[in-house]
Amino acid sequence: MLRITIKFILLSLLITSQFSFSTQLPLKAFAGRPDVDSVTLSPDGKKVASLVNVDTPDKTGTVISVFYVDSGKQDYVLFTDNSKFTLLDLTWANDNILLADTKYPFSRQGTPVTETRLIKIDIIDTALAYIDMRKHSGVHPRMGAVDVCPFVLLDEEKFQSAFLKAVDQFIEHMGTKG
Repeated sequence: MLRITIKFILLSLLITSQFSFSTQLPLKAFAGRPDVDSVTLSPDGKKVASLVNVDTPDKTGTVISVFYVDSGKQDYVLFTDNSKFTLLDLTWANDNILLADTKYPFSRQGTPVTETRLIKIDIIDTALAYIDMRKHSGVHPRMGAVDVCPFVLLDEEKFQSAFLKAVDQFIEHMGTKG
């Protein structure tokens, strides 16, 4: 009986030692950020934003990814190589404004410190920067990325001047977008 017990213990040690010499996981697997972090749904439920780690031969860092639920399209609205700042967390301010909590390395009188800042990202303005109307096609090509923007005047007597001023400001604002 003692021989069988000793043989069983030796066999168990032999099997266990085979697994202990297998490839160890790199420290990065335990000390680094997860591949996808801070997944958050927009208030209208139409967009999902997340922090995604990027590790390719030409780019290493973190990107803010926005996935559009209706179209299945995905945009990358901000990239950092984590040297100037690090992305910490995401929060939706409204359906089109995303707030990114960031950490900046800084120095105060020679002492290294960290500052936390908030970055405001306008999803619409970011998307407009990537729209190339030269590649637009369809029933009415090159009419623009925003085809219809209705303005409705509710009370002509009271608000006509304010209304016209608001329309002029909108046209001026959109004219600076490209």
